[in-house]
Amino acid sequence: MVNLEEKINRKCGFCGGDLYVLASYEHRPKGETNFNLEPYWRRLLKCRQCGHSVNQHRFEFDTDFYSNLYSASTYKGQLRSRFQKIMLLPFDSSDNQQRFDFMSKFIIELNGSTPSRCLDVGSGLGVFPALLKEAGWTCTALEPDPIACNLISELVVLKP
Repeated sequence: MVNLEEKINRKCGFCGGDLYVLASYEHRPKGETNFNLEPYWRRLLKCRQCGHSVNQHRFEFDTDFYSNLYSASTYKGQLRSRFQKIMLLPFDSSDNQQRFDFMSKFIIELNGSTPSRCLDVGSGLGVFPALLKEAGWTCTALEPDPIACNLISELVVLKP
């Protein structure tokens, strides 16, 4: 059960606004990849002022998780086809495109100018850096999985 009135003892990292609990999970939701993370607990916090969301959890992720387990469990050796499928999604079906759109508008509103550079930490398949590149941004993609890094270098062709 989500308690929308629960007091969150932290502020939005972007605007300093109050956060509220948008969703809360004590068990892995249907459709989420099983990484055998126990005990399972996470919640999604959202800023009442600017709408920025934060994923809060108690999981311990080590280097091995992101350097091979995440990619192997999530994409099962189909990185290239998943990248291409996601890049072809229409705007309404693409959380990546919607995230980019939200971020761009938010930064323009905050700074009064169009942003042009981004550091993407945990780049995964490289979809977000690819969208940034298409929009004319300069992007540095940080990804610990060497297989995903090779794919990003090949398909997105970012500057070294």
